Amino acid sequence: MKKLVVWSMFAVMFFAVLAAGCGGNSHDSEQTESLNNDSGSYDPNEEARGNSETTVDLSALTADYIAQDGYTLIGTLGANVKVTIAHGAAVTLKDATIKGVDDNKYRWAGIICAGDATLILEGTNIVRGFYNIYPSIYVPVGRNLTIKGEGSLEASSNGLAAGIGGEYDNACGNIIIDGGTITATGGRNAAGIGGAYYGDCGNITINGGTVIAAGSANASGIGGGYYGKCRNITINGGTVNTNGGKYGAGIGGGHYGVCGNITINSGTIAATGSTYAA
Repeated sequence: MKKLVVWSMFAVMFFAVLAAGCGGNSHDSEQTESLNNDSGSYDPNEEARGNSETTVDLSALTADYIAQDGYTLIGTLGANVKVTIAHGAAVTLKDATIKGVDDNKYRWAGIICAGDATLILEGTNIVRGFYNIYPSIYVPVGRNLTIKGEGSLEASSNGLAAGIGGEYDNACGNIIIDGGTITATGGRNAAGIGGAYYGDCGNITINGGTVIAAGSANASGIGGGYYGKCRNITINGGTVNTNGGKYGAGIGGGHYGVCGNITINSGTIAATGSTYAA
């Protein structure tokens, strides 16, 4: 009888240990899932934040950075890193400066939109692309970049891309300007706002603000670049002063380029084309 009790107790202890082991595997699985879910929470640039958790000092960034909805970017970018706006995010530029270097090791725009993005301008801001085929701000095909606010933005490339819009031999999405004072200068064969050399551009809509745009040779001030296509251009308000480069329209297509409909509903517009251009 004693032997039977001992063996019964042993069996109970054995299966209890076995059950605990199975329970441990389940817990490990949950922990792994938790770690996986938290994997994106580590921020290598945590020290870049200021007093507010949504304020990011560009001068402190040491690695590529993705700005989320509601963030404010301030300061001057010192490192050669990518600054990306998360899809669907509205991000404020407040006295921010990004002046990319023309080096093929850094093949990206000054600001990259991961999808739809809104930039709110406060103070004085300067954005320039890095390697020369990239613009100051790039938005993917089929996505929308909206710019608004009371501040200013000076936008340019380092050579072959639009001020705001497309990069060399690559199309871009739609550009909507609701406010701010924006000065955009296109690189060689590229529009101030719109497409670059061999690069198409989506729709361009200006609803307000002050826009000063200049294209280089073979490109428009607002619209298409050399051999590029631009979709519809609509101006609903604001003050627009735009100049095309040689063979480029003030508003419309670049040299050997194609442009969609141009509709001007309101606003104060001064548009100057160059030789053989509208």
